[in-house]
Amino acid sequence: FEPMPRVADDNTRVLVQDGSGQLWLVGKGGEPTYVWPREVVDQVEDTCWIGADDFVALTNDGRVIRLSAQGGAAAWTEQDS
Repeated sequence: FEPMPRVADDNTRVLVQDGSGQLWLVGKGGEPTYVWPREVVDQVEDTCWIGADDFVALTNDGRVIRLSAQGGAAAWTEQDS
């Protein structure tokens, strides 16, 4: 997986996945503020902010998952493929 950083509209947070596909929320200075457990979302290929605190993640297995920058469980999951 290649990192695909997505900057939030407020320019203070960035969503990025590491080389293993685990999803991280980092602050402007690069400090991690949240790491999603693999049980919630794993093998993330890309993300897209859809609001101030909400975003969707696309996973390697074709799922689209709506998540919150506040962390926690997925709001919904759809199988895309």
